[in-house]
Amino acid sequence: MCKTVVYGGSFDPLHFGHIELAKTALLETNAHRLIFIPAKVSPFKENKKQTEFIHRFNMCKLACAYIDNSTVDDIEYHLPTPSYTVNTLCEIKKKYNDALIFVCGADSFMDLDRWKNPEEIFSMAKIYTAVRDDVDMDALNTKKAQLEKMGAKVILSKMPKIDISSTEVRENIKNNIPCDELIPKEILEYINTQNLYKE
Repeated sequence: MCKTVVYGGSFDPLHFGHIELAKTALLETNAHRLIFIPAKVSPFKENKKQTEFIHRFNMCKLACAYIDNSTVDDIEYHLPTPSYTVNTLCEIKKKYNDALIFVCGADSFMDLDRWKNPEEIFSMAKIYTAVRDDVDMDALNTKKAQLEKMGAKVILSKMPKIDISSTEVRENIKNNIPCDELIPKEILEYINTQNLYKE
């Protein structure tokens, strides 16, 4: 059976930190492909202004040139909002019928048991979490044991800290500060052409 890494997020915009995590996840899990899933409306960001879905989707598409065997899927655009992971994974499973590996940041990992229908998430996908140097490993391992009791299969990956955030990129663009080392040049050109993040 094919193994597919599912990497969801706002990607507003997608940056080199996202790309590095995607490459590492593909390599470490020995998966056949990675799918970026831009969120239509995250349940954690319902009151925050997001860039239009089509722009975030297009930026993910541009990022795929940097990652072998990667693609982007607009599946969440067609699902009810907010975008719950359990619903997305259910649709991905139907569409691809692959063994799924769900990429999850360390902060999200600590809250996974409070997400909508966590046991159903665990039945559909392994959880891949990137662990940075500054993370409390004791707390993480305690949470791992707790989630495994709920049926989760967890992969903890040690990854160098990449100090980039989408918030920083947006602020830099707004203030005309160069972003060449933060995001791919194709995405920067797209942002400038579409006049994104200027206000």
